[in-house]
Amino acid sequence: MFKKPDAFLRAVASEAGFTLGALYAAGLLFLSRDAAPQAHARSTLKSSLEAQGLTVAGFRLVPTDSSVCGESALASLPHIEQVFVNAPAA
Repeated sequence: MFKKPDAFLRAVASEAGFTLGALYAAGLLFLSRDAAPQAHARSTLKSSLEAQGLTVAGFRLVPTDSSVCGESALASLPHIEQVFVNAPAA
């Protein structure tokens, strides 16, 4: 367990155009570089979270610097996003 950087996460969520509730979580997604599998993964995750009574506030592309990656790493480099999830007060 670690303390989440609340001010930072709220700031980047706001920059991405969505609002976080009082109770929220943030997670990392390592997705395919192809658009269709990305969309399917996001949709599946969203449906699964909603089935648990949670709401996806939004997704945010994580800034990365691929210039420091070697040839092997670049060949398998995933598309990295954050997902922000709001939870009800209960």
